[in-house]
Amino acid sequence: MKKRIGGKQLNRDTTARKALLRGLTVSLVEKETIETTAAKAAAFRPVVEKLVTVAKTGSVQARRQIQAFVQDGAVVKKLVDVIAPRFKQVKGGYTRVIRVGSRRGDDAVMVRISFTKLAEPAPAKEMAKVATPTEKTEKTAPIEKTAPKAVATPKVAKPKVVKKATKPTIGIRRGER
Repeated sequence: MKKRIGGKQLNRDTTARKALLRGLTVSLVEKETIETTAAKAAAFRPVVEKLVTVAKTGSVQARRQIQAFVQDGAVVKKLVDVIAPRFKQVKGGYTRVIRVGSRRGDDAVMVRISFTKLAEPAPAKEMAKVATPTEKTEKTAPIEKTAPKAVATPKVAKPKVVKKATKPTIGIRRGER
């Protein structure tokens, strides 16, 4: 009898459970916030926390350990190069779970799980100065754009589909067809 085995089973066998955890982890790293059930979030939150802790070292060995679980190079790169540096000074608690209600179909408790430090929005770009027209452009006549002429395509008549009338089968005896 096996005892003290960690983690939730989620009514799945081992391979399906690992695939589910991998998929949720990949989605969270790519989108940085996802919505899922409370049971799934509770099951895969420790997995994500451990991966971020490993990614904080940034070594080749850490990348290989993450690659062994995630199996997606782009996700490994984002986790090590983008997400992990945000948490350099933090020792844990990289994710937060917020309850958002219940699912309509089966009334399952839904939660939103996201990283505590999300990506900062891109800085607003300064508006480019509108170039004032120079004397050369003012003297030249503006170029008129003409719309291309439409080419008429011949209309092809579609063949009519004729349905065959079927004989009624109700009220007919055998042999009278």
